[in-house]
Amino acid sequence: MKKAKISPQQLPSLRLAIQISGSQKKLASIVNKAQGHVSHWLANGLPCDYAPAIEKETGVSVEELCPQTVWLRVPDPLWPHPGGRPLIDVANSPISRGGHV
Repeated sequence: MKKAKISPQQLPSLRLAIQISGSQKKLASIVNKAQGHVSHWLANGLPCDYAPAIEKETGVSVEELCPQTVWLRVPDPLWPHPGGRPLIDVANSPISRGGHV
């Protein structure tokens, strides 16, 4: 999935996820990436396909991490968010309208 340019709303949420996880390296390990990826995300934006895993481990919602993406929630009592597991609404997301998620 392609990344969107980082939005002003996304940066504080990504920094919060780093803080909650303990470090950029620990956040990167959540999604099986190297620490350098997190540094790149801070400058260029988080690919939204990583947002659900980050939400699950840190509690920072996908809506905060990727506000430009339209998210739906499926009830899942095992998921930490009270609304359930997040899914990208591909019919209403920017990528379906010729943009990038």
